[in-house]
Amino acid sequence: GQILGRELRAVNIDLNLAPVLDVDTNPDNPVIGDRSFSRSPAAVAQMGGAFIRAMQAEGVAACAKHFPGHGDTSKDSHIELPSVAHPLARVEEVELAPFKSAVAADVAAVMVAHVTVPALEGFGLEKAPTRGPVPASMSAGAVGYLRNQLGYQGVVITDDMEMGALKAFGVEEAVIAGLHAGVDLFLVCHTKDMQHAVLNRIVSAIVNGEVSIERLKESIERVEALTDKYVLPKSGKNTKLKIIGSKEHRDKILNILKVEFN
Repeated sequence: GQILGRELRAVNIDLNLAPVLDVDTNPDNPVIGDRSFSRSPAAVAQMGGAFIRAMQAEGVAACAKHFPGHGDTSKDSHIELPSVAHPLARVEEVELAPFKSAVAADVAAVMVAHVTVPALEGFGLEKAPTRGPVPASMSAGAVGYLRNQLGYQGVVITDDMEMGALKAFGVEEAVIAGLHAGVDLFLVCHTKDMQHAVLNRIVSAIVNGEVSIERLKESIERVEALTDKYVLPKSGKNTKLKIIGSKEHRDKILNILKVEFN
C-alpha cells in the first residue's frame, strides 16, 4: 500500500480503485481468484486494513471492493448477475468482515458490486425502484447496511454500470435505482453515448422530482469531502518520478512475496 501510494502520488493519481476485499472461498469463482488477499476473512481484513492505511497515508484515496463480497460466487458479473445467497450470520462472518476493517481504517471510498445478497435486503431506509433480483449497486438494503450497520459515511461508487450483470435492468434505470439506494458515483466506462444518456437521465429524474435535489446534494457533499482531502494541485517539475519502479521499491515487494510464499 505504501509503495503503490507513493508511486501513484508521484504521477498525480489521487484515487486507486483498490484493494479487493473479496474473500476467495469459492474455487469455481471465475473472476476473483488471486485478486483476493486470502481465503481467510481474518487475513483479508488484516491485510486490507493495512493496505488502506498505508496507501492513504501517502495521500492516495483507497476504494474497498467489491461490497458486500464477490468471493463466493460462481458467475462473472462482467457477463451475468451472480448471487451470494448465504444467511446474514454467514455473510457478516465471512463476506463483510474485511469491509468492517476497511471502515475502521477510514477508507475513502467503497465500491458496490453487481451481486445480489438477499440477506441484506431488509436494511434499506427506502425501497429502490427495481424488479427481480436486486444487485447491491441498486440495493437500498446493501447500501443501508454499509451506512447504518457499519457506520460508513464516505463515498459509495459502483462497479462499471455497463457490465453484463445489469443487462436485465438497463443502465439508465439502474443508475436511478442506485441513486435512490444511496450510491454517490457511477462508473460508465465504455461508451460515450451511454455516459451522456446516464447524465441526461439523472437530470430528467431531478427535474421531474423522481430523485430529490436533497438526495443529490448528499452525494455532492461526500464527493467534495473526498476531493478536498485527496485531490492536490499538480506540481510543476515532479522530482518524485525517480521513485517509480525504484530498486528500493522492487526489493520491498520481493521481500513481501518471499514472506507470502515461503
